[in-house]
Amino acid sequence: MLAQIYDAEHDVELEKAKSEKEKAAAVHQPNGQAPAVIMPKPKRRKSVAIRSVTHTSSWRIENEADIDRYVGELKSSLKGQLEENTIINIEF
Repeated sequence: MLAQIYDAEHDVELEKAKSEKEKAAAVHQPNGQAPAVIMPKPKRRKSVAIRSVTHTSSWRIENEADIDRYVGELKSSLKGQLEENTIINIEF
C-alpha cells in the first residue's frame, strides 16, 4: 500500500515537473511553438597548392628576419585566399 502511495506521489511530481518545463519553453517562444532549427550553411572546400601561396618552390632562411618576412608573406597570401564559408586546404 505504501508503495502505491509513493508511486502515485512520484507520478504527480513527474507530471508537475514536465508541465512546468513545457510552460517555461512556451514562454520563450512568442507563439508557444518550438523554435525552428536553423541549419548552418555548409562550408565549401578549396584546395590550394603551397607553391601558389608562397610563390616560390623553396625558402632560404638565414636569420630571424627571413622567418618573419616569409611568415608575413604567407599570412598575407592566405588571408587573400579566404572567402566566406570556405575551408582552405593547403596541399604540400
